[in-house]
Amino acid sequence: MSKKALDFALVGRFDRKLDATRRVRLPAEWFSLMGNPKSVVVLRDPAEKCLNLVSESVYEMQIKSLRRRSAKDAEAREELCILEDAVEHLAVNARHCIRISDKLLTSAGIKSRVAFLGCVRYAKLWDPGLLSKSEVDSEAALKPELAALLADNGL
Repeated sequence: MSKKALDFALVGRFDRKLDATRRVRLPAEWFSLMGNPKSVVVLRDPAEKCLNLVSESVYEMQIKSLRRRSAKDAEAREELCILEDAVEHLAVNARHCIRISDKLLTSAGIKSRVAFLGCVRYAKLWDPGLLSKSEVDSEAALKPELAALLADNGL
């Protein structure tokens, strides 16, 4: 499988409980595939009631073009301001735990449990009670895209 195809290969679903201090442990399988990052970025998903989790390096790649555009484009500057309000840069401790702010957890409806839907480069964090319909919709939408990606890479 090519690196491009691997970036989108589904890793799976992992359910975790928030501890007493509201930290959550990152799934070891996903954490190692992500390259054992020292920090991660968590941001509100603009389209779904969930959070997105990526490594700092992936976040920087994604935001680089928006920063360039914001120097000349007022709409891009506004997008950047909105995005920066919805982002947290979080250290990963030795046990692979992170503490997401109550503000972001609440925005995603996450109360006591977190369902990670992970791909190699990112994960979506859901409240398990909100996941069922969105998970079905996301999987249905992903299948044709993944099939096309694999076909484009000769797989």
